[in-house]
Amino acid sequence: MILTITLPSAQNLLIKKGQDVDFTTPLYSEQAGSTIKIAIAKRLSIPPHKIFQHLKKFVGDTVKKNDVLAEKKSLFSTRKYKSEFEGIIKEIDHGEGMLLLEAETDVRVVHTCYFKGEVVDVEKNLIHLKVAKAKEYPLKDITRDFGGEVIYPGQVHSVVEEEISGKIVCVNHIRSFDQAKLETLGAAGFVTIRALAEETDLPACKIKDVADFEAAFKAEYPACVGDKKNSKIYFYQ
Repeated sequence: MILTITLPSAQNLLIKKGQDVDFTTPLYSEQAGSTIKIAIAKRLSIPPHKIFQHLKKFVGDTVKKNDVLAEKKSLFSTRKYKSEFEGIIKEIDHGEGMLLLEAETDVRVVHTCYFKGEVVDVEKNLIHLKVAKAKEYPLKDITRDFGGEVIYPGQVHSVVEEEISGKIVCVNHIRSFDQAKLETLGAAGFVTIRALAEETDLPACKIKDVADFEAAFKAEYPACVGDKKNSKIYFYQ
């Protein structure tokens, strides 16, 4: 069976047609970012809560070196703050009068594959992956693209790190205490039918239909890959 996996188009892909990949294979590289805090209020001597009145750039804007980020005008003079960095504005903190800039660096980060199989074709940001067999299910919600080995509650004998670490936990519902414990043991994400008990930074998704979840749970496929763009998940081997 062929799975179609969507990746961000801007990524520098490191895999190619005909290649066998697994969870250790380099997938793409991207330029690393570094968050820089710029004290706009302090630099222009303005009250922090009035920062928006002086800004020339806002969240999501691209900043080049020497771009004017903020300006303070008075009767006899104008003070400007010009950026010393290049990047994208991520946040504006009017409580502290700070601007957070995700600056560009020369360092590149390599990400590994979150799927395994044979790459039969690479088309722009689409990867066509050959696997032995798979089943697709629609999702109600998904936080981001993710994938990996799957573990089911029935496969967990003593809930130890060796069994959980790096794996996607597929469970109907989960209590707050158990969720925290699984995250501590190194779980890589969650597939559920109900909402998680607590917010998490890990990737997570909810299968739309109860019958679909029960079928996936019963089949116990060893791996899965979630597709945020198309709101679906593949369980496969």
